[in-house]
Amino acid sequence: MAVVPETLGGAVLAALALAALLAGFVRGLTGYGAALVFIPFAGAIVGPVNAIATLWWIDISGTVQLLPSTLRAVRFSEVRFLAAGALLGVPAGVFLLTTIDPVLIRWAASSMAIIALAVIASGWRHEVTHKNVPGLAIGASSGFLAGSIGMAGVPLVAFYLGGGRSPANIRATATMFFLFLNVVMGAMLWFRGGFGMHQLPYVAVAFVPYLIGARLGILAFRRAQSRTLLWAAYVTILASAVLGLPPVIAWFN
Repeated sequence: MAVVPETLGGAVLAALALAALLAGFVRGLTGYGAALVFIPFAGAIVGPVNAIATLWWIDISGTVQLLPSTLRAVRFSEVRFLAAGALLGVPAGVFLLTTIDPVLIRWAASSMAIIALAVIASGWRHEVTHKNVPGLAIGASSGFLAGSIGMAGVPLVAFYLGGGRSPANIRATATMFFLFLNVVMGAMLWFRGGFGMHQLPYVAVAFVPYLIGARLGILAFRRAQSRTLLWAAYVTILASAVLGLPPVIAWFN
């Protein structure tokens, strides 16, 4: 039995592995952003459902590596609001992923990312505390985008950057929130029939490169300065907006 689908050539599989390597690096460095690297390319090859399911499996390796440093820096009082919101957003997002064309959602998500980045760059700031109820809305929007297009990081990162949080704190919060989000996503994908044995070849190709990339990203984080990490967050939001645009997705096809 073939290890990978016969329709995927060696060059395509190599590119899939490279995308996983880069996605893992971004995840290890910032705590988020893996989807914006992996989903556009993988989705063009194997379809959005298979791409999101594949990332769900391979991201386990990244999460496990990030947990030790996350547990020392995360504020659980904030994560609980984000998690509560995600419980509302993920089911709605997965429903749309498995029932309708996601083009309109991609336009809306990319537009939101560009607006958020412009607002942050303008110098707007707000206070983020464990009593900040908008955290529910951020968790819901992140969960919705995770379920519908696989890119959950923009609302969360934009919200915390606007609150003046350090990149290290954002990284810890994002890692713990995405751990919870992945559990909910996995349950919803299983319930909606999003997982299948046919995805194992994609996971086999992408798992080890993602594992290595995440480790390299973690090592880079330990040596990076706060300003470098802040710019990495800005670039991640902008890249997420651009790569999520339907014309860009069509170009990958």
